[in-house]
Amino acid sequence: QSGNEVLMSQRRREYLFSAFVEAVSSVGRPILIFYDDVQWADASALEFLQKMLMHIAARNTPRRNIMFCVAYRDDELKETDLLRRVTSGIESYDSVNITKIKLGGLSKRTLNNILSPVLSLPRRITSPLSEVIYQKTTGNIFFVIEFLKTLESPNKNILTYSLAKRRWMWDTGCIAMIPISDNVVGLLVKKLRSIEKTVLDSLIIASCFGSQVDLSVVTLLSGMKRIFDIGANLCVAVDEGVLEKAGPLFMFAHDSIQQSVYEVTPKSELVQLHVRIGLMLISKGAFAPRSMQDDIFTIAVSHINMALPKSVGDCAAVEFTPSQSIASANLNLTAGQKAVNGKSDFAQAEVHFKSGISFLPNNSWENHYHLTLELFNEYANVLFVQHNLDELQSHIDIILKNAKCLEDKIKAHELMISALSWKGSAKGAMDHATLVLDLLGFTFLLSTTSERVSEIVSSLRSMTETFTADHLRIFPLMTDQVALQAMKIMSAFHMQLSFSSTTMIQMLACQMLQLTIKHGLCVESAEAFANFGYCLVTVFHNYEDGYRMGKLSLIILDRFKATNRVAKVYYLVYGFLAVWKEPLHATIEGLKYAAHIGLVEGDCKYTRFNQMMMFRLMFMAGCNLSEVRDGLLQLCLDMLYERSKKTAVPGFNSSLGILYMIVSLAGKSQDEMKICSTFCLSREENEKELLEQYAATNNASNVQIIYMQRLVKSFWFRDYDTAMDCCKKYESHTKTVHLVRPPDIMRSLYFGLSSLILSRRRNEEELITRGREILLKMRGWAKINNWYIENKALLLEAEYSYSKGETEKAKAAYEKSIQSAHKHNLIHEEALAYELFGIFYTEGGRPSKGNELLKIAHGLYLQWGARKKAKQIFEE
Repeated sequence: QSGNEVLMSQRRREYLFSAFVEAVSSVGRPILIFYDDVQWADASALEFLQKMLMHIAARNTPRRNIMFCVAYRDDELKETDLLRRVTSGIESYDSVNITKIKLGGLSKRTLNNILSPVLSLPRRITSPLSEVIYQKTTGNIFFVIEFLKTLESPNKNILTYSLAKRRWMWDTGCIAMIPISDNVVGLLVKKLRSIEKTVLDSLIIASCFGSQVDLSVVTLLSGMKRIFDIGANLCVAVDEGVLEKAGPLFMFAHDSIQQSVYEVTPKSELVQLHVRIGLMLISKGAFAPRSMQDDIFTIAVSHINMALPKSVGDCAAVEFTPSQSIASANLNLTAGQKAVNGKSDFAQAEVHFKSGISFLPNNSWENHYHLTLELFNEYANVLFVQHNLDELQSHIDIILKNAKCLEDKIKAHELMISALSWKGSAKGAMDHATLVLDLLGFTFLLSTTSERVSEIVSSLRSMTETFTADHLRIFPLMTDQVALQAMKIMSAFHMQLSFSSTTMIQMLACQMLQLTIKHGLCVESAEAFANFGYCLVTVFHNYEDGYRMGKLSLIILDRFKATNRVAKVYYLVYGFLAVWKEPLHATIEGLKYAAHIGLVEGDCKYTRFNQMMMFRLMFMAGCNLSEVRDGLLQLCLDMLYERSKKTAVPGFNSSLGILYMIVSLAGKSQDEMKICSTFCLSREENEKELLEQYAATNNASNVQIIYMQRLVKSFWFRDYDTAMDCCKKYESHTKTVHLVRPPDIMRSLYFGLSSLILSRRRNEEELITRGREILLKMRGWAKINNWYIENKALLLEAEYSYSKGETEKAKAAYEKSIQSAHKHNLIHEEALAYELFGIFYTEGGRPSKGNELLKIAHGLYLQWGARKKAKQIFEE
């Protein structure tokens, strides 16, 4: 698996578990989730915990049925520990009720209240005993219990039951004289010395496994330390109160007991014991139940790894022969792969891969090349998944220095491109990708003329003109390994090109399609067809062929059953191509499906892209603003978590800007203040970040986003001068080739309407001419997509006729626009048509008719959720 595929696997499991919790809780089933001893949890476990809690916290309905408890020892945490950051992050949610309960030792009074009924004596009599026990134990309940057992033991005989007096008796003075260690360990060690040797040896073996061990595991160790029934001995320890038993599990009654037992064995012998346990489990693992064999294998390898030095410069506790070291490295490779593929336990996998590398001899790149390469590649994948990008960089350098051929370096190159993208270095990722393509023999032209690109696009369009769904279902598959690697590399840096020139986007699409035609289909071919369709539509305005290429890309996806590519391909097809040929609500459903599949597959990046595009189209389709606002808010919260890890999060600022824009239409000032408080980013500060991104990347879309959002707000509140200014500034940042994307339909409508309305106010013929140009363009688009664009063309027709003084023609066009918007469920533009029609009548000297139409517009705006806009209409 590549690093991206491993990362997607991890995200898939995270999502599925959160979805499971959400599904169970949504039907009213209360859930209690308890994490104990979290102070010892590793980073990956805590990160998973944080993601799950944030997932629950951000959703209103399910969390009412969930109680989440985390138990940890705060005295073992530092202020910088991840756990403290996790808890403080969850506390930031206003919707989450957090109760902190600090459990200290028992007070003197509470201790006396416990001892009194235990000894069946009044509290005034047990008070002196409670006082001295408190002094010895500081109220630690576990310590209290062990200390009382010590007092009652025959060799002490200080706490005894008197048959003559029929009550418990003690000597407070003698108890005060008993020496006691600073913690409970001293008591435990004394207790362990009295246990039978075979039982103690069995406990020592059990302690090597940590706080608990399965009976089926220790049974495999029969004969170790000359003990042939370890299970029976552990049962004796249960009777002694040292262990507890739950089914096949033996658990130490307290971690202090486990630690005390473990430290009975001298340190010099402990490592040897671990290695012996590991080797015996490896040799006998086949006799364990099949369901436990993988776990036993992992446990065994972890024991063997205890032989490694604990830090740099230390000597190994157990000397291995060269063949044993290589065998141990192989075992760790297998264990790490099982951890990744079986459980997505990347923290455990990191330990195994790193241990495997440590077992390798100095000359491993020469004498054990394939094992060394595989271990280093796997370890690099894990570093990428855990975002340890600094160590990953140096690790990749080692691979690239020692790998013998380009084929063996490809995985490292792919990781480098992904890592650079993750860090937000689009240029670095693109430069590295072009370097690798050059090494593969597929030179990527970083600069070429638009005329040359047009020639290539035209040629490829002709070559693919006869391609059909049936044709692609039997098209030969790509087998050339170099071509396959080139397709993977080009697939990896498509998004980086979106921040560069349109020429480069076209060249990438063309080269991927050329490779597909020449060498056959591969899974990346779906992206090639979708990318080529994107270029045909956005650059060459060839909507028919672009849409057809998008549909063919879906056929390729289906042929390969490549659900892990659905989010990426659907984003292009339903976000940019289908919108020109299908009802807008249908394309929204396509994006919604893609976002769902992306979550299930763990493709978080393209899940976000699909969601961002979906909410934009929902706004354009006139979906209820509250629904769009809530969805965008959740999306921004999810992206905020990624931002907190100092990683690049494309689309965060643009999505937050749209959220502010929608809130301004909805008209709730408290919502805007809440958003600002939640994200610590005001509308103005958000725009400032977009401008900074533009300065750093020269990506003009960052500036265009600002003017588009200002345009929408100013247009709906009839600030047509500002709307016109925003349109002009938007176009001033358009590059040589003007890309036509779905929001450009909305922008053109607002630009045209603003021009025509202002032409009447200013009496400027030039504005009428501009309005007519946009009207002609909209008519052309309406022929391609009647569902979404017809009503807009008719509304522009009405305003143009009104500006030309053709009132009857204007009336007919207004009415048709209203009917078309209603027919196609575009409630916001139906309201807009009623509003402009009402103004038409009011300005024409028929205010009663105008008010009647404005009243209808007011009701439709309320249905849309634009309360502030509706208020503006009401006040008129």
